[in-house]
Amino acid sequence: MVVTLDNPSNELRPGLSATAKITTAQQPDAVSIPIQALTMRKPSDLVKRDDKSKTVKAASFAPTNDTPEQGVFVVSDEHHNGKLRVKFVPVTTGVTGATDIQVLSGVKEGDQIVTGPYKILRTLENNSLVKLDTTGGATTTQ
Repeated sequence: MVVTLDNPSNELRPGLSATAKITTAQQPDAVSIPIQALTMRKPSDLVKRDDKSKTVKAASFAPTNDTPEQGVFVVSDEHHNGKLRVKFVPVTTGVTGATDIQVLSGVKEGDQIVTGPYKILRTLENNSLVKLDTTGGATTTQ
């Protein structure tokens, strides 16, 4: 990349190198998440186990479309007697930064999402029990 300075300093000399930060886009007041929270799932991979450990397809997905979707696992304690469980939520993303990515739809400010190693997110299922990691603020599987 070539950078041209409008008002170069007298301290600059030929052959010197420099580091520059280049801002390609800004979105003030945008909702963003850590890139490491983003994962891909096929609707057929999102299964729910009932009390008898039978596998039942999630009712919210049409069985004919099995295209992978990007999304995050959102933490909820609703209807779980105080236990934290996760649900995969598809998201639409926008501007990507070095460590974060803008979320245009799917989650809102204040939602708790699961972050962690790819190995954990890759195997996480809908309705899995999780606990809050109080040492780093991340959510991990039990």
